[in-house]
Amino acid sequence: MVLSTRRVQMAGITPHPPDASIRQCARQLTDPFDGFLLGKRYLLHDRDEKFGHGFDTMLCASGVEPVVLPPRSPNLNAHGEQFVRSITEEALNQMIVIRETSLRYVIQSYLIQYHHERNHQGLSNQLIVPEPAMGSQSGPVVRLRGRNVYSSVWVIIKMRAEAPHLSHNERDRICDFCQSLLRPLV
Repeated sequence: MVLSTRRVQMAGITPHPPDASIRQCARQLTDPFDGFLLGKRYLLHDRDEKFGHGFDTMLCASGVEPVVLPPRSPNLNAHGEQFVRSITEEALNQMIVIRETSLRYVIQSYLIQYHHERNHQGLSNQLIVPEPAMGSQSGPVVRLRGRNVYSSVWVIIKMRAEAPHLSHNERDRICDFCQSLLRPLV
């Protein structure tokens, strides 16, 4: 997360990342052409063992100083902690995520909503990526198919209470249905 703009970038999703995967994330974040950390001086991270010596070395080589936070200090990264709480409460706790691809789609959809549709108090209730002003663009008018991020993603099923009662075949049918919802709309 860039603190001044509150813009968030998803680096990767995996339960137990190998060191090579973490170094690849560091390479992508520090890419000299379009890396998320381009022009940034610091990267705050906790003491998780996934941020090993290789990760910090790659950051230092690109001119970004890694700042390792002290243990049990959530207030030192309050904006990041608030984002994790928001995405957990507003999205992830509301559905059953079936596969890694589903989780990736849900997080990317939430980030679109977070950047384009949600006001932020720390930014004087402004959007991170505001819509262009009406009438300021030239060219033909194109009507796009309306799509609410929540309607295509958050429908995925609030069935925590019902899940234990379902048979294996019923769960498979629900998984197939959820995957059909997750296919991008064209």
